Amino acid sequence: MTDSNDDLFQDTPMDARILDAGDDIPTESWAKTLVRVIEVQEAAFKRAGKGDEEAFKLAQIATLALAQYMGGASLYIPRGDTLEMAVRDAAIFRDAFRGNVPDLAQRYKLTHRHIWRILNRQQKLHIRKLQRDMFDEG
Repeated sequence: MTDSNDDLFQDTPMDARILDAGDDIPTESWAKTLVRVIEVQEAAFKRAGKGDEEAFKLAQIATLALAQYMGGASLYIPRGDTLEMAVRDAAIFRDAFRGNVPDLAQRYKLTHRHIWRILNRQQKLHIRKLQRDMFDEG
């Protein structure tokens, strides 16, 4: 047995038409997902106190913005505690300004040291967002 799978399908004829993206590939699944994304966001805006029309309009705007940014890419969004901590950390970074670490620690019920760690991690994430990787070919 070889370590390579290069010859695994050598006896199977490869028809070029198999590799072409044809019209028979279903595209309706994204439409169903899109409807669900809008509905979930609309419900969230309603729970936040927005009226029906405003909630729907905000859901449309948020969905369009997300699609413009992430359209065509796979997106992983964690659930539960991981998501809640990531959202909290982003809020801490957004609310941070020089000298308010004690206030943030009290508001979020965390130690000063934990707030500093969060700010350090978030700053690195935001720097990567603003600065391109010098080895990135894109």
